[in-house]
Amino acid sequence: MTVTKAYTVDYGFIDIDHAPPMLTPDDSRSQLFLVGNLCNHAHSDRGKYHGQATEVALMNALTSVGLSDQRNVSFSRHSPSGANLTFFLDFGIVLHSKIRSRIQF
Repeated sequence: MTVTKAYTVDYGFIDIDHAPPMLTPDDSRSQLFLVGNLCNHAHSDRGKYHGQATEVALMNALTSVGLSDQRNVSFSRHSPSGANLTFFLDFGIVLHSKIRSRIQF
């Protein structure tokens, strides 16, 4: 599964698949990706993310726009819940699986 597009009200669609923008932490668009980062259980092993397919796709999108994992830097999880990812997906991430089916949230 791969994140192909992200959406924000101010900027509209952000093409992640063909022309990902290089974002800095102070760019307002980076907050969208930060939510997906902080509400994520995927783990990295030798530079590759492992875990649930949707969460791995969100972490790969984070790195493709030039941002780094902030979970160990500025965030500590106190009580994880299964609904964490649903909150992020409601903001308009478009996921594209290898079998060419598209899911829009």
